[in-house]
Amino acid sequence: MLAAAACAPEPGTTSTADGTLQWGSCDEFVKTNNEVAALIGTAPIDKSTAKRMSCATLDVPLDYGKPEGKTIPIAVSKLEAKGNPNGRVVFTNPGGPGLEGRTFPALIESSDMAALGEESTLVGIDVRGTGGSAFIDCAAPELDPSNMPERATLISTIEKSNAKCVDQDPAFFEQLTTQNAAKDLDALRSAMNLSKVDYFGVSWGTELGVEFMSSFPGSVDRVLLDSVSDIRQQSESSLFDVVEATLKFAPNEAAGGTPQEGTAEEDVVVEDDVVIEEDSETADTSMPEISDEALEMMSRFSGQSAKTALICNAYADAADQTLQQQFLQNRIATLGEQGGIRPQHPISLTSDVSICAGWPFAPAQISATKQAGPTLQIVAHASEIVTPLAWAEHAQQQLGGDLLVLKDGNHGSLASGPAATQGAEFLLTGTPMK
Repeated sequence: MLAAAACAPEPGTTSTADGTLQWGSCDEFVKTNNEVAALIGTAPIDKSTAKRMSCATLDVPLDYGKPEGKTIPIAVSKLEAKGNPNGRVVFTNPGGPGLEGRTFPALIESSDMAALGEESTLVGIDVRGTGGSAFIDCAAPELDPSNMPERATLISTIEKSNAKCVDQDPAFFEQLTTQNAAKDLDALRSAMNLSKVDYFGVSWGTELGVEFMSSFPGSVDRVLLDSVSDIRQQSESSLFDVVEATLKFAPNEAAGGTPQEGTAEEDVVVEDDVVIEEDSETADTSMPEISDEALEMMSRFSGQSAKTALICNAYADAADQTLQQQFLQNRIATLGEQGGIRPQHPISLTSDVSICAGWPFAPAQISATKQAGPTLQIVAHASEIVTPLAWAEHAQQQLGGDLLVLKDGNHGSLASGPAATQGAEFLLTGTPMK
């Protein structure tokens, strides 16, 4: 039921020094990624992009409070500027939490934000616990969404599952936090011998970006955040905002029907936090053979164990199921009986049970403080229900910066929408988006 493994990027035949980091070929990584892409119907990394990619592994402390102690590998990729390099480097994260990040620079290059890669170098990071970085995979409990057990049994099942997972390596899971992921980013910046970097994050990647710019303001210049997570990290207010937005913008979905017309673009498939265009007429539905390496990569593409740890180590009250039940009753009291729907939030397993039942570590909210150094641009989507507009408004109030509200409901879709070129321009020149 449980498997534990650590994986580093494939070794290259050549390497180049970048500060203290050794970069090598990404050929094997790209080959395996494209095998997975063919299987699941997503876009491969094309040859011209692959030629400009390099991969590396950075060893970082498991516990930054014990810098001389155990280290873990962080897998990273670098996509060199395509045209006239401006010397800027953009760290990126696609969200999840739990999504691998090394392919994200290639996804950006194939998107409407491609102009960014003409001049800036794009860096993809598999944050600790994901992709090719230090990784422990825990099998999720087998549950039938259409026939869930009674509440006490469900809670017990989740508690046992979480305990079995954490027991594999308690020290690892305790240190699987947004704060440490941000410290890893700064360690990577230092290893690349860079005084400052820019940052582009989507969904949970915005949470990581907020922690990075708040804790290391001298290390970050321009920060672009699309579909902002709730930086308050209080489960009651977060869940309430999601339910309220769902009732307002997707009433059919709230009632168990299909999403409301206009809440998502046609011919777009949302894979967690990555928006991928799909051509229904030419999609290949055949099942190609797949290698062991590709199967391993697939198991790491959206790691549930990392997702659980990153959420449960952050959100206040998420492990207390008595409080979760009280929060449900509070939503119903305020929003009516419809307020009892299950929130579409990483915490939420049912309307009154969280994935954090029995989680053994005390949560610690991220450092979300206004800093004089970084230039911040926030992008929100007016009618989306995954990361409601209220979260972006709160983030701007707390952090400052500019806020652009797009008139759509498409979560994490900046790079595939009409404002994509403005997003690229902000990171290239610092021009606020309007």
